[in-house]
Amino acid sequence: ALRSRGIPVADSQTNFVYTNFGARSGTITEGLLKAGYIVRPVLPDGWLRITAGGPEENEGVVGALDGLL
Repeated sequence: ALRSRGIPVADSQTNFVYTNFGARSGTITEGLLKAGYIVRPVLPDGWLRITAGGPEENEGVVGALDGLL
């Protein structure tokens, strides 16, 4: 879902994704935290680790990102 929105995502088979928001990463982090999601900045700069487990949480993260972008 994130890639279809043009958001770079590292391959993963875990309950989190690494995404690159560049200069927008601070705004995205703040917005996702306010929405109740676990997110933290990681290296390299601009990349975030967003934790999402089940389908409902995944859809919530995508919806929150849509609102922030």
